[in-house]
Amino acid sequence: MHNDDNSFFDAVKKSFNKAAEFTKWDKGLLEQISACNAVYRMRFPVKKKMVVLK
Repeated sequence: MHNDDNSFFDAVKKSFNKAAEFTKWDKGLLEQISACNAVYRMRFPVKKKMVVLK
């Protein structure tokens, strides 16, 4: 994985862990939910319109 991907994943994991502190769910269940089972990578083409400044 690329570093940018890791930092995004780390941010999501950190947010999940913060929110999990406020739940009454079993710690084992929360670990199962937060485990990364797969990574999906998608790329979407983007067309940019050329703008000429005068």
